[in-house]
Amino acid sequence: MDVRAFQEPAPIRWLLADPRSAWVWVVPRLWLGW
Repeated sequence: MDVRAFQEPAPIRWLLADPRSAWVWVVPRLWLGW
């Protein structure tokens, strides 16, 4: 498996499937500067 292909699409899929759960992943990374 391509590790990048595995990691990068995940947040996009979560945003589409469950936006509220996705924010739990996105917001801390915005704070950390990711």
